[in-house]
Amino acid sequence: MAAFDIFEEEDMLPVLEVRVLDGTKKTSFRVRRLTNFPPAETVEEMKSALKIFMPDLKNVDNCEIGYVLDRNKKYTIETDVDLQDAFQHLRNGYQMWLDPSPSKSTAKKQHGSKVSESEKVQDKVRRKEDQVLAEMEELKRVHGNTLPPYKYRLWAEMIIVGTATRETVPDVPMFAANPAKRPRRETLAETLATVGHSIANAFLKPESSQEPPATVQKEQNKNETAKDKASLRSEVITQIKDLFDLKQMGAITEQEYEAKKLVLLEDL
Repeated sequence: MAAFDIFEEEDMLPVLEVRVLDGTKKTSFRVRRLTNFPPAETVEEMKSALKIFMPDLKNVDNCEIGYVLDRNKKYTIETDVDLQDAFQHLRNGYQMWLDPSPSKSTAKKQHGSKVSESEKVQDKVRRKEDQVLAEMEELKRVHGNTLPPYKYRLWAEMIIVGTATRETVPDVPMFAANPAKRPRRETLAETLATVGHSIANAFLKPESSQEPPATVQKEQNKNETAKDKASLRSEVITQIKDLFDLKQMGAITEQEYEAKKLVLLEDL
């Protein structure tokens, strides 16, 4: 064929026998004899040549190809390296086989592309995390450990999305507010000391002017605890509002907002 005149005659396969498998019954096939078949460097070139020599066949681009050795053992040609190995056997007179049904390797490649897409997403997440950690280190170098780690993380994320700068603390209430603190709980020793002090006062004070000191102390403790809880609740609500503002600005994601909110709600 004129398209293959560029090849030297000694490079051509004088005869290439191809078993074309039946699309429905794989054990059935018909042999096609192709003369003066050109060499091919890639699987794509091989399939292009097969289309020219056998124009009546359909789906050659997506077909499976291979070769048959002794004892009818079939080998598949999937890569260009496989093809070069195959040509050594084809030159020695072994037959080639061709399955015109859709190639299994095509499905494998499609599955492989999905895996690679997943790997790309994971790689993107890793790169972002590395970027955030690098920004945090730079912020600590410039400003010292003046803020807790989670605030440095938020600051770094805001820098990455362009809503803050490295030089100035973000103008967001969260960075000015004190973190919510848990109310102080009395230790067992302190409780016993309080009870002992109350009992002593009960014996020392006259009966007429006496009100059970333990009851008074208990009421005072209850009032102080209520005040602490109210103050804590106010602090937590303020910080949750600040987190919501950061989410709206795009500094943190919805998932990060929910996770940080749960941590703060544990203080209530």
